[in-house]
Amino acid sequence: MRLLAQQPQDAGRPILVHRRGKLVGVVRYACLLEAMATSREEANCHLMPLSGMPGTAQADRWMSQRRHDEDPPDLALIDLRYFNAYNRAHGYELGDQMLLSLVELIREELVHAQDGVPFCAHLGNDRFLVACRPGHQLRLRSIIDRFRERRGRYFSNVEIACNGFRAHPEDPQSPVHPLTSVRVIYFPNAVAHVETCRDVQRWAESVSAGEDESTILNEVLMIAAEATSPRKVSDPLAARHVA
Repeated sequence: MRLLAQQPQDAGRPILVHRRGKLVGVVRYACLLEAMATSREEANCHLMPLSGMPGTAQADRWMSQRRHDEDPPDLALIDLRYFNAYNRAHGYELGDQMLLSLVELIREELVHAQDGVPFCAHLGNDRFLVACRPGHQLRLRSIIDRFRERRGRYFSNVEIACNGFRAHPEDPQSPVHPLTSVRVIYFPNAVAHVETCRDVQRWAESVSAGEDESTILNEVLMIAAEATSPRKVSDPLAARHVA
């Protein structure tokens, strides 16, 4: 809009709109600027406040638009194990810092990388959905490893040595939780088999239902068995744990 104010003589100038080499319409310069400004404002309104990423509604819309592509992408669900327990034990301020650290890693490894992913969304709390390809699995592993290296920011030396933290740090009798870690569940060809983010999360719950303590402590990338039809998404699915 500043450009319009500086050059008012351009306000009524027509602009030809082409799509794939064909003329589809004519729009005034002022209307184009107004539409761009409105679109930017609407997009910002739907970004998650803590992460600045698109939310669930945009993710559902994105999947709907890509479902019938010739080669739809895979999906990966990224979250933090024992994040809610960490919030209760150490406070939400440190929890937000931990979550922002994960956001930073996701941006560095997946969003802003040269071979970056086509879409990434924050589904709320500690869950993120990423559209990706098999070649991104190494970057997903890197997020797991780099987050582990940052544990000194959020846990004491004693907690790290014990590989756990108490639900109530001041109470030596309170339960002990494993240190918060990144979990990644990779869904091959998922966009072809799911309709909403909720479908993906139900699929993730089926996969993670088979997790045991060794899986949690090893922090592996979990590869879900590919669904053969949309109905299979809600069925219990096997998972392959890749070290």
